Amino acid sequence: MPDSGKGKKKLLMVGLDDAGKTSILSLVRNKMIDAISSDPLVGKPSTEINLLGNLLITKDLGGHKKSKILYLENADFFENTDVFLFVIDLQDKERHELAVEYFDASLDMFKHLDINPLVHVFFHKFDGIYKENYNDMTTRVRIEYTRLRDQLLDIASKHGMGIEGTFKTSIKDEWSCYDAFTNIWGSIVPMVEIMQGYLDELVDKNSEIGVAIMLDEKGNPLARAFNLQEGVEVDELATIAAKSISILLDWQQTITQARMEESDFAIVEIEDHAIMLQRLHVSGRIFFLCIYAIGGNYKELQVRFADISYTLENLLKTTK
Repeated sequence: MPDSGKGKKKLLMVGLDDAGKTSILSLVRNKMIDAISSDPLVGKPSTEINLLGNLLITKDLGGHKKSKILYLENADFFENTDVFLFVIDLQDKERHELAVEYFDASLDMFKHLDINPLVHVFFHKFDGIYKENYNDMTTRVRIEYTRLRDQLLDIASKHGMGIEGTFKTSIKDEWSCYDAFTNIWGSIVPMVEIMQGYLDELVDKNSEIGVAIMLDEKGNPLARAFNLQEGVEVDELATIAAKSISILLDWQQTITQARMEESDFAIVEIEDHAIMLQRLHVSGRIFFLCIYAIGGNYKELQVRFADISYTLENLLKTTK
C-alpha cells in the first residue's frame, strides 16, 4: 500500500454529487475533531481536512458523462492515496450506472499510476423506504443491491484489486457512518500513532492543557504532547509529566484509586492547576489518559473530559 508520508495517510472519498459525502465528512469531523476542541469548527465543511495528522479529501464527481473526462485528467488528485472510499447513493437508482462507470475509471487510474490503495464502499442513504423494502423479502430491492455490490466487486477484481469492506450507511443513523469510518481508520493507523495524533490535536485545540499523556496500565508512557507556549519550559513540563505518572502509580495504594475503580475518573486539584485521569477500556486492555491543566480555567475542560476520553476509546477499539 502506498504511503503519502511517514506516519501520514491519505484517504480519498469520492462519489457523485449529492451522494452524501459532505454529510459523512461533517459527522466524522464532529466526532473526531470537534469533540476535543473548546472552539468547534463552524460553517460549511471543507473538502479537505486534517484528521489527527492524516489527510481526508472528498471530491464530487460530475453528474454527467462529460465530467468524467475532466475528472480523469487530474491524475494528481489520485496520487499517494492510501485508502479509496467510494460513496454511492442507494436511492439514486437512475445514476447507479454512471456511479459504477466512475468507480471503474477510478480504479483504472490507480492501476495507471501503479498504486494499490485499500478500497472501501459506502452504500449510503440506507434508510427510509429503501431500507424497509430491503428488509421486505417480497420486493426486488435486496436483489438489486446485491447485483450492484457484485458489479463493484467484479470491477475491482478486473483491475487486480479487492474491496476491503462494504458498509450500509445513513446519516440518519450516525453510528453506521462513524463505525464504518473508525473501523477503516483503525485498520490503517497503528494504535500508538492514533494516540499521538489525538494528543497532539487535543493540546493544540485546548490552550489550558500543559501536558497530555497516554499510559498503559502499569504507568508506562506510550504517547505525550506538550503545550509549548511562550514562557513555558519543556523541561518543566517534562517534570510535571513525570510527577503525573508518579501520582498515578501512588494511587494504586490509596482510597482515591479505590474510588476510581468505580468511576474510571479522578482529579487532583492544586491551587489553579489540576491533573485529570481517565481510565480507558480497550478490547480487554487498560489505558490511562492523563491531562495536566496549567490554567485556572479548567472546569469547562473537566466537563468535556468524558467526551474526549470516550472518542479516543472508540478510536482505539478499532485498531488491528
